[in-house]
Amino acid sequence: QEQRQAAATASERSAELEGALASGEAKRASLEECLREFQSCAGTAEVETEAAREESAARVAAAERRGAELGARVEELERTLEEQRELGAAAAGRAEAAEAQRASLEAHLEELRAGAGAA
Repeated sequence: QEQRQAAATASERSAELEGALASGEAKRASLEECLREFQSCAGTAEVETEAAREESAARVAAAERRGAELGARVEELERTLEEQRELGAAAAGRAEAAEAQRASLEAHLEELRAGAGAA
């Protein structure tokens, strides 16, 4: 009877150990699945981060190109403005010379009229 009792106890203990082993295997499988999901998420995050870096770099490059284009346009406009100032100054000089010539011609005309009136 002791042997039966011992065999029953051993059988119960064996069943408990098998249950614990099965539970441990299920937990291990669950943890492995969690690890795979984590690695998948980490890989996705890495890909998304790299894509975001590339997009950001492309935007920076585009902004730098646009800045260079705008800088060149500003320089062109500054040159045009300076040319316009020079043309304006030259035109003002010609206008002053024309006014002086007109005044001189009027004075000469007055002299001729005065001479003609005296004659």
